[in-house]
Amino acid sequence: MKRFKIQLVVVGLLIAGSSFGQVDQAQKKMNEGKAKVEKQEQKIEKKQKEAKETVEKTEEKAEKEKAKASEGATKSKSEAESDVKEKVSQGNAYGKNKAEEGAAFGHLRSEEAKSQYKAKQSELDGTLTNGSNKVTDARGKIEEAEKNLEDAKKSKKITDEEYQKRTERISQAKAKADELEKQVKKYGSDD
Repeated sequence: MKRFKIQLVVVGLLIAGSSFGQVDQAQKKMNEGKAKVEKQEQKIEKKQKEAKETVEKTEEKAEKEKAKASEGATKSKSEAESDVKEKVSQGNAYGKNKAEEGAAFGHLRSEEAKSQYKAKQSELDGTLTNGSNKVTDARGKIEEAEKNLEDAKKSKKITDEEYQKRTERISQAKAKADELEKQVKKYGSDD
Protein backbone atom coordinates (compact mmCIF):
# COMPACT_ATOMS: atom_id res chain seq x y z
CA MET A 1 0.00 0.00 0.00
CA LYS A 2 2.80 2.33 0.82
CA ARG A 3 4.21 1.63 -2.56
CA PHE A 4 0.95 2.47 -4.20
CA LYS A 5 0.75 5.76 -2.35
CA ILE A 6 4.30 6.64 -3.27
CA GLN A 7 3.64 5.79 -6.89
CA LEU A 8 0.47 7.83 -6.82
CA VAL A 9 2.32 10.83 -5.34
CA VAL A 10 5.13 10.48 -7.93
CA VAL A 11 2.61 10.35 -10.78
CA GLY A 12 0.79 13.35 -9.33
CA LEU A 13 4.02 15.30 -9.09
CA LEU A 14 4.97 14.40 -12.63
CA ILE A 15 1.62 15.58 -13.94
CA ALA A 16 1.80 18.77 -11.90
CA GLY A 17 5.40 19.40 -13.02
CA SER A 18 4.54 19.01 -16.68
CA SER A 19 1.60 21.40 -16.35
CA PHE A 20 3.87 23.99 -14.70
CA GLY A 21 6.29 23.63 -17.64
CA GLN A 22 3.46 24.26 -20.06
CA VAL A 23 2.47 27.39 -18.16
CA ASP A 24 6.07 28.65 -18.33
CA GLN A 25 6.19 28.03 -22.07
CA ALA A 26 2.91 29.83 -22.57
CA GLN A 27 4.17 32.82 -20.58
CA LYS A 28 7.38 32.93 -22.65
CA LYS A 29 5.40 32.90 -25.88
CA MET A 30 3.16 35.63 -24.59
CA ASN A 31 6.17 37.77 -23.63
CA GLU A 32 7.71 37.23 -27.06
CA GLY A 33 4.46 38.27 -28.69
CA LYS A 34 4.33 41.43 -26.61
CA ALA A 35 7.91 42.28 -27.60
CA LYS A 36 7.06 41.87 -31.28
CA VAL A 37 4.01 44.08 -30.94
CA GLU A 38 6.10 46.77 -29.22
CA LYS A 39 8.71 46.67 -32.00
CA GLN A 40 6.00 47.02 -34.64
CA GLU A 41 4.49 49.97 -32.77
CA GLN A 42 7.91 51.65 -32.60
CA LYS A 43 8.42 51.15 -36.35
CA ILE A 44 5.00 52.65 -37.08
CA GLU A 45 5.73 55.66 -34.86
CA LYS A 46 9.07 56.18 -36.57
CA LYS A 47 7.49 56.08 -40.04
CA GLN A 48 4.81 58.53 -38.94
CA LYS A 49 7.49 60.95 -37.71
CA GLU A 50 9.37 60.65 -41.00
CA ALA A 51 6.19 61.30 -42.96
CA LYS A 52 5.45 64.41 -40.87
CA GLU A 53 9.00 65.69 -41.44
CA THR A 54 8.76 65.26 -45.20
CA VAL A 55 5.41 67.03 -45.27
CA GLU A 56 6.89 69.92 -43.27
CA LYS A 57 9.90 70.14 -45.58
CA THR A 58 7.66 70.14 -48.64
CA GLU A 59 5.52 72.89 -47.15
CA GLU A 60 8.64 74.97 -46.39
CA LYS A 61 9.87 74.56 -49.98
CA ALA A 62 6.48 75.58 -51.33
CA GLU A 63 6.49 78.70 -49.13
CA LYS A 64 10.00 79.63 -50.30
CA GLU A 65 9.03 79.20 -53.95
CA LYS A 66 5.90 81.24 -53.39
CA ALA A 67 8.00 84.01 -51.82
CA LYS A 68 10.41 83.91 -54.77
CA ALA A 69 7.56 84.10 -57.24
CA SER A 70 6.04 87.12 -55.52
CA GLU A 71 9.49 88.72 -55.31
CA GLY A 72 10.04 88.11 -59.02
CA ALA A 73 6.76 89.80 -59.91
CA THR A 74 7.90 93.07 -58.34
CA LYS A 75 11.26 93.23 -60.19
CA SER A 76 11.89 95.92 -62.74
CA LYS A 77 12.47 95.20 -66.41
CA SER A 78 16.25 95.66 -66.18
CA GLU A 79 16.48 93.23 -63.26
CA ALA A 80 14.43 90.71 -65.21
CA GLU A 81 16.72 91.09 -68.24
CA SER A 82 19.83 90.55 -66.12
CA ASP A 83 18.24 87.45 -64.56
CA VAL A 84 17.47 86.09 -68.03
CA LYS A 85 21.02 86.74 -69.18
CA GLU A 86 22.34 84.83 -66.16
CA LYS A 87 20.01 81.93 -66.83
CA VAL A 88 20.96 81.80 -70.52
CA SER A 89 24.63 81.72 -69.63
CA GLN A 90 24.03 78.93 -67.10
CA GLY A 91 22.43 76.39 -69.38
CA ASN A 92 20.81 75.61 -72.70
CA ALA A 93 17.25 76.64 -71.89
CA TYR A 94 17.45 79.34 -74.54
CA GLY A 95 13.73 79.81 -75.18
CA LYS A 96 12.48 79.75 -71.60
CA ASN A 97 11.88 82.88 -69.49
CA LYS A 98 13.33 85.19 -72.09
CA ALA A 99 13.02 88.93 -71.61
CA GLU A 100 13.45 89.76 -75.29
CA GLU A 101 11.10 88.58 -78.00
CA GLY A 102 11.75 87.38 -81.53
CA ALA A 103 14.64 88.97 -83.40
CA ALA A 104 15.96 90.83 -80.36
CA PHE A 105 16.29 87.56 -78.46
CA GLY A 106 18.00 85.99 -81.47
CA HIS A 107 20.53 88.81 -81.66
CA LEU A 108 21.18 88.65 -77.93
CA ARG A 109 21.66 84.89 -78.05
CA SER A 110 23.91 85.16 -81.09
CA GLU A 111 26.16 87.71 -79.38
CA GLU A 112 26.43 85.53 -76.28
CA ALA A 113 27.34 82.49 -78.35
CA LYS A 114 30.03 84.44 -80.21
CA SER A 115 31.53 85.77 -76.98
CA GLN A 116 31.57 82.26 -75.47
CA TYR A 117 33.31 80.93 -78.59
CA LYS A 118 35.93 83.68 -78.47
CA ALA A 119 36.56 83.05 -74.78
CA LYS A 120 37.06 79.33 -75.40
CA GLN A 121 39.35 80.05 -78.36
CA SER A 122 41.53 82.39 -76.33
CA GLU A 123 41.69 79.83 -73.52
CA LEU A 124 42.74 77.15 -76.01
CA ASP A 125 45.37 79.44 -77.54
CA GLY A 126 46.78 80.12 -74.09
CA THR A 127 46.90 76.40 -73.32
CA LEU A 128 48.67 75.68 -76.62
CA THR A 129 51.20 78.46 -76.03
CA ASN A 130 51.81 77.15 -72.52
CA GLY A 131 52.28 73.63 -73.91
CA SER A 132 54.76 74.74 -76.57
CA ASN A 133 56.71 76.70 -73.92
CA LYS A 134 56.87 73.58 -71.77
CA VAL A 135 58.18 71.56 -74.72
CA THR A 136 60.88 74.16 -75.42
CA ASP A 137 61.91 74.26 -71.77
CA ALA A 138 61.99 70.48 -71.58
CA ARG A 139 64.16 70.21 -74.71
CA GLY A 140 66.63 72.74 -73.26
CA LYS A 141 66.85 70.87 -69.97
CA ILE A 142 67.32 67.55 -71.77
CA GLU A 143 70.17 68.94 -73.88
CA GLU A 144 71.82 70.38 -70.78
CA ALA A 145 71.45 67.05 -68.95
CA GLU A 146 73.00 65.21 -71.91
CA LYS A 147 75.99 67.58 -71.98
CA ASN A 148 76.51 67.27 -68.23
CA LEU A 149 76.28 63.48 -68.48
CA GLU A 150 78.84 63.32 -71.28
CA ASP A 151 81.20 65.61 -69.37
CA ALA A 152 80.82 63.47 -66.24
CA LYS A 153 81.58 60.31 -68.22
CA LYS A 154 84.64 61.83 -69.90
CA SER A 155 86.04 62.98 -66.60
CA LYS A 156 85.13 59.55 -65.13
CA LYS A 157 83.05 60.99 -62.29
CA ILE A 158 80.36 58.35 -62.80
CA THR A 159 80.41 54.62 -63.47
CA ASP A 160 79.17 52.94 -66.62
CA GLU A 161 76.17 51.61 -64.73
CA GLU A 162 75.23 55.10 -63.52
CA TYR A 163 75.74 56.41 -67.06
CA GLN A 164 73.31 53.78 -68.44
CA LYS A 165 70.66 54.66 -65.84
CA ARG A 166 70.89 58.36 -66.57
CA THR A 167 70.78 57.91 -70.35
CA GLU A 168 67.67 55.77 -69.93
CA ARG A 169 66.00 58.50 -67.84
CA ILE A 170 66.97 61.11 -70.43
CA SER A 171 65.50 59.01 -73.24
CA GLN A 172 62.25 58.66 -71.26
CA ALA A 173 62.14 62.42 -70.81
CA LYS A 174 62.70 62.86 -74.57
CA ALA A 175 59.79 60.50 -75.29
CA LYS A 176 57.48 62.50 -73.01
CA ALA A 177 58.57 65.76 -74.64
CA ASP A 178 57.93 64.28 -78.09
CA GLU A 179 54.45 63.16 -77.02
CA LEU A 180 53.61 66.60 -75.66
CA GLU A 181 54.92 68.22 -78.82
CA LYS A 182 52.71 65.95 -80.96
CA GLN A 183 49.66 66.95 -78.94
CA VAL A 184 50.48 70.64 -79.22
CA LYS A 185 50.96 70.34 -82.98
CA LYS A 186 47.82 68.26 -83.39
CA TYR A 187 45.54 70.74 -81.62
CA GLY A 188 47.43 73.82 -82.78
CA SER A 189 47.18 72.92 -86.48
CA ASP A 190 43.34 72.90 -86.51
CA ASP A 191 43.23 76.74 -86.80
